[in-house]
Amino acid sequence: DADIVDKLIGDMLFDLDGKEECTSKERALSIFKKSPDKYDMYTAKITNVRQFRLAIKYIALGSSFRQAARIFQATKEEVNLGYFGSLNESKVIGYICIMVAFSLQSIKDLLAKSWCYSVVFDGSTYQHTSYLDIQMQVYYQGDIKNIHVIALPMFDRHTGDYMYELFSNPFDNLDTLWKLKLVGITTDGA
Repeated sequence: DADIVDKLIGDMLFDLDGKEECTSKERALSIFKKSPDKYDMYTAKITNVRQFRLAIKYIALGSSFRQAARIFQATKEEVNLGYFGSLNESKVIGYICIMVAFSLQSIKDLLAKSWCYSVVFDGSTYQHTSYLDIQMQVYYQGDIKNIHVIALPMFDRHTGDYMYELFSNPFDNLDTLWKLKLVGITTDGA
C-alpha cells in the first residue's frame, strides 16, 4: 500500500531536517518499487530468503544492525556457506524496512476488517530518549487480538496534544475510520 511506504515509513521514521537524513531515507526506501499494474501499491523483492530470515532473527534477538551483519558474516564463515552471500548494515536496514512495511500493512488490513478497538499508550525511556509505545486490542473473528503497533520517539514535552499528534499521524494512514472505531484509550500516566 502506498500510504504505508510513503507516509508511515518514509515520513514518520525519517527526520527530514538535514540532507544526510534525506539521503538515508532515499537509500532505505529504494528497496520498494511502485507496482506497474497498481498505482497505489509497492513491492519489495527479497533475492536471498535465507539471508533475509537470518538477519531478521538476529535483530529479533536484540542485535543492532551492525551486529546482525557481523554475526551473519561469522556464521557464514563458520559453516562455510558461500551461497549465503554478503550482508552489510545497509542491507539489514532494508530488510527491517520490509518487515516494518509488512507488519504495518497487516495491521492496516486487520483494522479494515474490525468494527472496534481500544488503544494503550505506554511511555518509556531508553538511553535518554522517551518513547510513546502504542499497543491495541482488536476484536476480530471471535477473539481479542493484542497488537504492538509502534514505538515512536518523543522529542517534545509529554503533553496530551503531543501524544495525540504522535498517535493520530500513523492511525490516519492505518485506518481512516479510527475515530469512529476507537472505544477507549488507556495510558500508564507517563
